[in-house]
Amino acid sequence: MGTYDYWRTSREAEETGQWVQAPDGSRWRLRRASSTAAQAGIREAELPHLATIRSCERRGIDLPEELAERLIVEKLVRGIVVAWEGVTGPDGQPLAFTPDNVRRVLSDLRDLRMFLVEAAGTFATFHERETEAAERNLPRP
Repeated sequence: MGTYDYWRTSREAEETGQWVQAPDGSRWRLRRASSTAAQAGIREAELPHLATIRSCERRGIDLPEELAERLIVEKLVRGIVVAWEGVTGPDGQPLAFTPDNVRRVLSDLRDLRMFLVEAAGTFATFHERETEAAERNLPRP
């Protein structure tokens, strides 16, 4: 495999989303974090907090932890998570895909949130060959 074959990603999957299976069996359709569509959602999530973000940046300090976590969730809701299948609530019942449900699940489940952040940021999720294989082979929940 050559350099281009190794590193080439599917621009379409980056923008429209690629299905990723979580360890619990749920499936999440994610845009790549650097995609144009995801970046628009990320900016939208940051907009109400720009003054605080800029103030912290100027002073060289981290955002307050609670705000940082809320922002990660909002960035995922508005820019990265496109759909899901097989996600259940605390009672084990299926949850409909809605922004409020995504927000609730990702606010409650930090490790799932971090799994999705990692998946949305890595080229392997959107690798051209892997994208084609995933669409054909991922089992349905």
